[in-house]
Amino acid sequence: MKPIIPSLREKNRYLVYKVRSNEKVSFNGAKSSLENACLKFMGGLGMARAGVMIMNEFKNNKGIVKVNNKYLNELHASLLLIEQIEGKKASVESVGVSGLLNKARKYFGMEMI
Repeated sequence: MKPIIPSLREKNRYLVYKVRSNEKVSFNGAKSSLENACLKFMGGLGMARAGVMIMNEFKNNKGIVKVNNKYLNELHASLLLIEQIEGKKASVESVGVSGLLNKARKYFGMEMI
């Protein structure tokens, strides 16, 4: 089986987000809120096309979401819809976007040991 040529591959972006809240937020709560907001804004089909995947990295209220490069604006918009996480008032903002996962971790303070 031949590998897919680079021009036909899906291009991904890694969005680093930060949860702003007065109280500590768990990863599972943030993940479920992100999924619900994406599902509400994009719908099931749009979310599948965007390939939204919330990475299991969550440190200092920051995390990483992997998304197709064509659906980055929709992901930004769905992050703005989040008003509470686990019943606590919270907001989610985008810190930055990178095309490489290691660069996203390095430049946005997400280095994992």
